[in-house]
Amino acid sequence: MSRYTRVEIAFLCTLVLLLLAQIGAHALRVVGGVVPPHLEWHVIVPVWASFGMLHAVYTLGWRRALWFLGLSAILSLGFELIGVWTAWPFGEYYYTDVLGAKVLDTVPALIPFSYFMMLYPSHVIVNLLLDGTPLSMQRRLTGIMAAGLLTAIVMTSWDLATDPYMVGTAKAWVWVQAAEPFPYFGIPFQNFAGWVLVVASISIVYRLIEPTVPLGHRRRHTRWITLLPLLGYGTMALGDALVAQPVGTRLLPAFAMGGPLLAALIRLADSDRVN
Repeated sequence: MSRYTRVEIAFLCTLVLLLLAQIGAHALRVVGGVVPPHLEWHVIVPVWASFGMLHAVYTLGWRRALWFLGLSAILSLGFELIGVWTAWPFGEYYYTDVLGAKVLDTVPALIPFSYFMMLYPSHVIVNLLLDGTPLSMQRRLTGIMAAGLLTAIVMTSWDLATDPYMVGTAKAWVWVQAAEPFPYFGIPFQNFAGWVLVVASISIVYRLIEPTVPLGHRRRHTRWITLLPLLGYGTMALGDALVAQPVGTRLLPAFAMGGPLLAALIRLADSDRVN
């Protein structure tokens, strides 16, 4: 009999479909002129967010998965609305119509789900780094705050190459420039500090609430199932490394995202807390 259940095999098939969707989207972008440069996000965000939700249900149970998704979407949307209206905490910017329909005619509906799609694998990576398991094990306030901050750094690493592309090539949002152009490819450093603040806030709030929410029925954690969100995080890094613009940003994912990913993979391979 196969070691993996039907559900686990379904997750592996989901990963394959996800990879095919992302590879296809990036392939269209690489050839150029076939589709608008932002089109892949209309595929990647729904697929990755759905994948993350299903994996969270499998790993955490449906109650904690809903809390994770709800907090990620609601808090990120709130921060983004405040950001556009007040220029805090990211800096002064506004969204164009590239990413589609907007909430309150301000923030594209895709944005809150894009937070979740990358926050979830970042959450798993940090849990592996700290405790050798995809589950949150930190229960003291200091541990929760440290885990939340580390999660924010792991996720913000993705933005280092993604933001310049989305601004300069996809033109999904516009930074209102000061007298002198912002030093990081036209992006203020405040943006990345804002990302850390927002993601850390979401992660810390979830980690504080999680122990009060019943875990529910949880299936066994094989290494293959735990590996899936890590591969997803890695494919996002690979996509940026291949097609990010400006070209100078293509080296960033290998170091900024590759470091924590490699450490998590090593921890996963050595951990005795995963079946």
